[in-house]
Amino acid sequence: MKFSKLYDKAAIEAAKVRVVEVIEEESDEPLAKRIKKDDVSTRVTLKDFVKELERRPHCKKCNRGGENLELLLKHMIRKHYAREMNQQIGDNFANFWTQEQNKGTVKCKTCGKTLPASRAVVAHHWGIAHRKVIKIYFEEMYPKEQRAKSRKG
Repeated sequence: MKFSKLYDKAAIEAAKVRVVEVIEEESDEPLAKRIKKDDVSTRVTLKDFVKELERRPHCKKCNRGGENLELLLKHMIRKHYAREMNQQIGDNFANFWTQEQNKGTVKCKTCGKTLPASRAVVAHHWGIAHRKVIKIYFEEMYPKEQRAKSRKG
């Protein structure tokens, strides 16, 4: 049984080498770029990225470690993604800017929670409670060609 598994792995690896050789002959694009673009095994899913952040909260942008995920996300919102959070607040909370000036309230489209119309409060809710800042961070750390679609199940 073990021998057949080894044989299967060896056959698969040999086939990969042959495919790469054929691709190399038919394209002017550098091989490293083609392998990076097409190598599905090195792609990262958002789900796996979140699991890794939960295990080891760490900001790759400034090399700062966090005690836990919530503190890391607060750091990300304040230090790296305030502009993106403000954009998403405007897009996802009806009349936010008017309500903020009038010191009113806004309602979250996602969960229906009513919040004071304060950038800090709403950014915290949107970025941390709904984990929207993680997606922004993920998309910056992993360009589209390095991302994999999350597997269901």
